[in-house]
Amino acid sequence: MDSQPDEISRAAPPSESEGAPRGWFWNWGLALTPLALSGAFAAMAHRMPGAVERHFAQGLYPKVAAAIGAPARALNRAMGPVDLAQSRLSLAELLLVFGVLTLATWMGVRWRRRGFLSMVRGVLVVVGVGYGAFLVSWGLLYARQPLAQALKLEVSKVQVEELDRAAGRLARDLDQTHGILAGASEPPLGYGALAARAWGKAIEAEPALGWQRDPVLAAPVLSRALTASGISGIFSPLTQECHVAAGLTGIDRGFVACHEIAHLQGWAREDEANYLAWRVASRSGDPWLRQSAYALALLHVHRALAAADPKLQAERAAELSEETVRLFERRSAFWKGARVAVASGAARAVNDRYLKSQGQQGGVASYGRMVDLLIAEFR
Repeated sequence: MDSQPDEISRAAPPSESEGAPRGWFWNWGLALTPLALSGAFAAMAHRMPGAVERHFAQGLYPKVAAAIGAPARALNRAMGPVDLAQSRLSLAELLLVFGVLTLATWMGVRWRRRGFLSMVRGVLVVVGVGYGAFLVSWGLLYARQPLAQALKLEVSKVQVEELDRAAGRLARDLDQTHGILAGASEPPLGYGALAARAWGKAIEAEPALGWQRDPVLAAPVLSRALTASGISGIFSPLTQECHVAAGLTGIDRGFVACHEIAHLQGWAREDEANYLAWRVASRSGDPWLRQSAYALALLHVHRALAAADPKLQAERAAELSEETVRLFERRSAFWKGARVAVASGAARAVNDRYLKSQGQQGGVASYGRMVDLLIAEFR
């Protein structure tokens, strides 16, 4: 005879930790699957640069980027021209705030209802899916063929003599822009508009450089946090916005704007984006952008020369014109006042680890490797 309960139990169902264990794979394997698949996909892509170049960089990416960047372009047109000297809220910042609040709320609810480990597994799923979205929206570009191949530049070991000649050439070119811009303080159109126009002309002359002729530039509200961390600009793949920190000196504003637009065009590696900033700005015909290009390239060349022959670099530095010295002193004073040691150190470490995870073995040192491409152009 079956015994029936006298009353309905009002006890709460057993929690996940009290019930029968589901097993490691169910609990953790499924949570790690999106991250594992995304990582395997990225590793496979790095082994096939030719396929990534044909099917993603020149095929899928421009279409995906045009679609996901449409809201930011519409917002930018509605808000009017951007002045990179003053901050303005960007779409990426709005999404960042919304995303952080949503994720924090969801994590808290999941923790209370299902426990800490369940919350951790949920976060792993979000991270894995997010990494996959990053790859298909932009991140696969780290695996494309080198820029030197597209531009037919012969990159080889740089000699001290080549660095010395490049330093002299850039210093002379920079002095010419001083003469042209004597007495002027800011470009009438603003550095953002100049950079966008220069990239449009560059793509017309060399279609291999990119596809987007209507870049969205933003001086974010979080600019102070960026410069405190030693960051002058950042590209947002999920909104296709090029962020340039507000308040930078003119030479940084012009160069950084061109650098971030290079990322938008599909050039993810930092040395290549730096070189393209030089290439586009120096060929723009605009003295403001040319000044930015010559000044930042000269700094990189002097750093490379200092590592190769400190005595020779000191001699060349002593020969710089008074105008160039004042230009660099203003830039140095800005960064000295803007940087916060703890924040910049942490940001540098995170950026270094991120770049290495994307196949740039030099990490943050890869920014300076634009010199290899620059010297290849000068040969």
